[in-house]
Amino acid sequence: MDTPTGNGEPRPRRITLTPLSFILILTANLILLLVLAWPLLRARVDLPFALPWESAATETGAPSPEMTATATPSATVTASQAVALSPAAATPSLESGFLILAMQEGLDTHLYAYRPLTAATEPIRLTQLTSGSWDDTTSALSPDGTKLAFASNRSGQWQIYAWELDSGEITALTDEPGYKAAPTWSPDGLWIAYERYYETDLEITIQEAKPGADPIRLTENRAADSAPVWSPAGRMIAFVSTRGGREQIWLADLDKSGEDRLTLLDVTGEDRAKHPIWTSDGHVLSWASVGEDGLHRIYSWD
Repeated sequence: MDTPTGNGEPRPRRITLTPLSFILILTANLILLLVLAWPLLRARVDLPFALPWESAATETGAPSPEMTATATPSATVTASQAVALSPAAATPSLESGFLILAMQEGLDTHLYAYRPLTAATEPIRLTQLTSGSWDDTTSALSPDGTKLAFASNRSGQWQIYAWELDSGEITALTDEPGYKAAPTWSPDGLWIAYERYYETDLEITIQEAKPGADPIRLTENRAADSAPVWSPAGRMIAFVSTRGGREQIWLADLDKSGEDRLTLLDVTGEDRAKHPIWTSDGHVLSWASVGEDGLHRIYSWD
């Protein structure tokens, strides 16, 4: 309440805080904030694979795996050569409906884990897996679920990385200058394919999934070749190309060489194709498209 002054007017009461009082009030506010934020800090994802570093990670931060530098790959092999690989049957261990996606956070893009609610599963909260002042994008799980390949510019250049999910170690699989992204695994997990710029041309490249491996240029065309996806049988790679004047789905047969290797799947009219994906048995290839009418469609090829 106010106290009167000598002229009868009320005088505002002044409250003086001692240093000890200020510290007590600040501590109480911090405790209240911690109580309100505790459910978010305790958020955990029931991943279908182990992340051993979680027990040592702080409640508020994403894991910070170690990044290992690699040697520079040697010269590429020409696209006219046939690719000798030894495909093996894929043995996925991840639960159905589990997703790892890239989302923008402020000025940077990071990887997140998510599984939507279905009749057979409990929902997994959207949980951040990577962090830092860089971009992590276009992730792909290995067939056995032990590694995650993704593109990142954390070194200042766009490179392809492999994340060992058991140990948390991140290793650069590529080290040459230039943009690289959209990795995809061979069924046996021994090879990867990805899109890469060679000067001004965006091409499909494959290499062994280990640091310092020789990259093999699978396509060579002035058009843009991107978004490769390895077939479960191991002998075909589907990708998007503009060599026909617009985005279309093409197939690369690894048992052939030169122009005989490539086949166009022109079944979408004038639509612009993107995001090809195989069914797990390799019998059907599906992709999204955008038509001249602005409508989005899904196509499937048996």
